[in-house]
Amino acid sequence: MYRSKVFLLAAVLIAGSFFSNQVKADSYKLYVNLPLSGPWSSFGEGMFNSFKLAIDQGNASGELGNLKLEVVRGDNAGDSAQAASLATKAGTDAKVIGAFCCWSSGLALATHSTYNRYGVPTILGGSNDHRSTRPFHKSAVIFRNSPYDLINMKMLATYVTNYANMKRVFAIDDNTAFSVTQANEFTKAADKLHGKGRVVGRESVQLGEKDFTPLITKLKGMNLDGVFYAGHMVEAALFRQQMLKLGLKIPMMSSGGVFSNTYIKTAGEASEGTLASFWGLPLDHYPEG
Repeated sequence: MYRSKVFLLAAVLIAGSFFSNQVKADSYKLYVNLPLSGPWSSFGEGMFNSFKLAIDQGNASGELGNLKLEVVRGDNAGDSAQAASLATKAGTDAKVIGAFCCWSSGLALATHSTYNRYGVPTILGGSNDHRSTRPFHKSAVIFRNSPYDLINMKMLATYVTNYANMKRVFAIDDNTAFSVTQANEFTKAADKLHGKGRVVGRESVQLGEKDFTPLITKLKGMNLDGVFYAGHMVEAALFRQQMLKLGLKIPMMSSGGVFSNTYIKTAGEASEGTLASFWGLPLDHYPEG
């Protein structure tokens, strides 16, 4: 079922190119722009393999007649400059009729205007920042496969403030595009639900940071009901471990950035009880995968 959905997404790219560019040939390229090396490679490789398998099966099925699709492997290594360069390569190759990008919001924000400028229909996989697609909603070129943060963070803020009844929450981001947007939207949603005051503070940490003792020590004196951590899995796991080690035994909420085995393995027993806002169950929880 999942593979058929991926192939359907590819068909959207193909249709978009035929209508926008009127291309005519018997073989075309779909350009993948993902982090296939670096810290996010496990996500990128999984997305690439799923996408390529679906296209290979689609080619073999005969559903496209004599048309053949080639998947071009592009590794942005999680770097915005490399992602932008790959987007330009896709846009300047006449045989490229679509792209699959990028995994993170930062990468999407670095590439979306290039894809739009060249008229390359693009599906953004895993980019939750509303700015990734909203500026291009009239061009019918940039698409997404997951809800954006305005929806995701509203749901989390509703749960935290209405159902968990947390009255004092501290919001943390890791100074990346997606995490800053998530922390902003979480705060806005909480303010809209209950007026200002539920989110009692904000602070940024850095990717690669390992010692959060000063910040956690500060939080211990604030009489908090919970911490919202918008960020990537490794730093979030270390933060959670250190929270408990230093005696800050309150709930930690996060976004899809921690929804992974890496977070659980890194945090160990400390991961228990972490609340992650995600847009669906893992595929293996569905009857047909």
